[in-house]
Amino acid sequence: MSLNTFVDTINNNGTHQQGPAGPAPPPPPPPAFRDSEKRRSSLKNCDADCHVSTVEKLIQRLVDWNSLGGSASGLVISRYVQHIPQVGPKCGIVALNMALSIFLEKEICVEEILQVARERRYTNHGEMFSAENLRLLALNFIPHIEVQMINSEQLRDGSFIATSIAAGDVLLVPYDSARNFSPECLRGHKAHWAIITGIIIPLSETLCAQPLQNFKSMEPGPAALAEVANYLPSNFIHVLALQGKSRLLSAWPLMALVASNENLFQFDPEREASDLEYIVPERGLRQGLCGKALLFKSPN
Repeated sequence: MSLNTFVDTINNNGTHQQGPAGPAPPPPPPPAFRDSEKRRSSLKNCDADCHVSTVEKLIQRLVDWNSLGGSASGLVISRYVQHIPQVGPKCGIVALNMALSIFLEKEICVEEILQVARERRYTNHGEMFSAENLRLLALNFIPHIEVQMINSEQLRDGSFIATSIAAGDVLLVPYDSARNFSPECLRGHKAHWAIITGIIIPLSETLCAQPLQNFKSMEPGPAALAEVANYLPSNFIHVLALQGKSRLLSAWPLMALVASNENLFQFDPEREASDLEYIVPERGLRQGLCGKALLFKSPN
């Protein structure tokens, strides 16, 4: 889908004037969207179309790599979330900002969230090593939304996660990030935050000639919530994730994310030895992040 193109037509009325011609008038200004909301809506629609294409490519890749247990059919539930780039150690705040964009009509910038986090002594430089503090920070901006702390046992329950996402809930999950930003087990030395925007649920182990035609794609909502039960329980569930260091949507095995979340044991020794002072819970990452995630409940 392309944005509407606005064309100005200039009508030159050749009126006769006596005397020498004056300097030519300046060219008219370039056309602009008079309604900024309309422009943002158009851009969002364009990006949403790109999102659909991206999800299709991810599914095709998973099928080609046999990452779905031999399945080439199933259910995909996903929503478009505008990516917000991360500058500095602000992964938790950036992930929260992306979540807030789902529940709020007005835009909130990263610096506004960072300011509140600093005032409350949750962070010095943007780091968020406490899931509970990130939950409280979220409630400062969306007091009307229920934000639950869930544990890794709930996170590994594929039926619970799939049903939550189908209902429109949003997850923020801390994990150890590999160099390609996928989940890894590094004892917490590369602790990072991601927002889970969707889920891929393989249905059967029968290979199909045209897999994309056999994956039903839906947005979260009542229809998806009614449909998801037909695909559960399922092995090889993947989640769709965004994080601040890359604008690319990723598909990760749910169990790989859980394993990474459960191994957040130790604050990075290199950061600890640096001149920067970070705010870390008294008992470290085991207390603040290990085995924890945030579930933002849909108000609908």
